[in-house]
Amino acid sequence: MTQTAHSAIDRTILPVEKALYASDCVFIGSFQCAPSDPHFEDSGPTRNHIFVFPRTTIAIEHEHRRPFISTPHNVTFYNRGQQYRRSAVEPETGDVCDFFAVSDDVLFDALRARDLSAAERREQPFSAPYAQVPASTFRSERALIDRVLAGEADELEVDEAVMWLLDSLLDSVADDAPIASSARERVEHAKRMLATALDRPLTIEEIAGETGTSLYYLCKIFRRHTGMTMSAYRLELRLRLAYDDVRGSRDFLATALRLGFSSHSHFTSAFRSYFGVTPSALRGRSS
Repeated sequence: MTQTAHSAIDRTILPVEKALYASDCVFIGSFQCAPSDPHFEDSGPTRNHIFVFPRTTIAIEHEHRRPFISTPHNVTFYNRGQQYRRSAVEPETGDVCDFFAVSDDVLFDALRARDLSAAERREQPFSAPYAQVPASTFRSERALIDRVLAGEADELEVDEAVMWLLDSLLDSVADDAPIASSARERVEHAKRMLATALDRPLTIEEIAGETGTSLYYLCKIFRRHTGMTMSAYRLELRLRLAYDDVRGSRDFLATALRLGFSSHSHFTSAFRSYFGVTPSALRGRSS
C-alpha cells in the first residue's frame, strides 16, 4: 500500500520500547518501564494514534482529564501528541504493555463506519481514554503477540489480526455506558482498592466506606461502568495477571497465592474455566 506523509506511522522508539512488528499499515511495540526510570512518570507525547494493552496495573492521567486505573481489564487510547502522566499503584510495579498503531487511513475508515463525525476530528480520533476489553479480545491479543515473538505469523495474518482487534475495541467503546464524573471517581477508587488487595479478602463495606458511598450505590455504579460485579472484576484481574505470569514460571503455587487463590487446585480450576486451558498447558505452549 502506498502511504502518504499524513498517514505514515512514526516508528521512532524510546529506550524503554521495543519494536516487535512493522508493515506499511501496522506497527506493534512493547513498553517496559520501572517506576524508578526517568521515562516512567512522563515519557513524552505519543507519536501516533495508538491503542495499548496493559500487562500491569498503573494509574494514567491524560492531560485535562481525570486519572484512571489501567489494568489488563482494559485498553487505553492515545491520540497523536497526547500529553499524559503515569503513576504507580503499587511501589514496585512498573508499566509493561503492548502498543499498536495503524495508519491514519485505516483508523479513520474504521471510525467512519461507526461515527460520521470522525473525519472532522482527525487530530483527536479517540474520544475515550480507555475501554473495557472482553476476554476473547484479551486472549486474541496475547496469542497474536506470542506468534509475532515466535516468528510464526506472516504479514497478512498479523495485519488482519490487528484490524480485528481495532474493530473489537471500537465496539467496546460504543458499548460503554456514560457515567457521572463523581460516580466514575468512586469506581476508579474501588478499582484501585481491588487491584492492590489481590492477595487478601475485601468486604463490600470496606470498599464502600473508602469510596464514600452506600453499598447499593457502589454495586450499581461499578457494574454499570465495568459491566461486571466487583468480585467478578477482581477474579478476572487475578486471572489476566496470572496469564502472563505462568508462561515464565513453573511455580504455579506461588503465583496462585500471590494473586489470592486459596490453593493450586483452586487456581488451576479457575484458570481452565476462564481461558479453556490449564496453566501447565499454557506454559508448555510457551516453552
